[in-house]
Amino acid sequence: MPAPLPRLLTAAQLSETELRVAALDGEVYPIGDCWAEIATPDDPVLRASSVAGLFGRHVIAARDSAAWILMASGGPPWRHFGIVPPAARHRGPDGRVAISEMTIDGDEIVDLAGVQVTTPARTALDIARASGWSVTDRRRVDELCRSYSVAWAQIHRLVERRSRLPHRRRAEVRLRALLDPLGAR
Repeated sequence: MPAPLPRLLTAAQLSETELRVAALDGEVYPIGDCWAEIATPDDPVLRASSVAGLFGRHVIAARDSAAWILMASGGPPWRHFGIVPPAARHRGPDGRVAISEMTIDGDEIVDLAGVQVTTPARTALDIARASGWSVTDRRRVDELCRSYSVAWAQIHRLVERRSRLPHRRRAEVRLRALLDPLGAR
């Protein structure tokens, strides 16, 4: 009996051509920078595992990357986003990860398959801080908040705790309109 295939495949196990042929044959599907056996369910742990090489141990997956890992987006972003605490002074291994220094506490991070990812509440806040606020952004944030039961009170406490976070008031207005449209707190 042949040895079982690893949960995720890369060009280190099979050539890109072989992986694409296996996908055409319905044996694997693309997930992040890897390929998974067709019987392997797509979940946050699998998604985090597929990009572990991009983030390493010290970079925390954030914004669009965290939203994708947490299942609020169908496909991964081409350019991933990561944050490091100010003391970390870390550089990304490749140009596909934009890294920002930002203050973050342990309760704003979850560990998935050895990859640090911002929590759903922190991810929603970071997406809502952006200059643009598209229909896609609103859907992603709504999906995150519904799937993980993120309430307005959690977001409000996070905003109040992060008094120096850029554009936090913009995010607060957007998220309140989405999560607490009647202002009931």
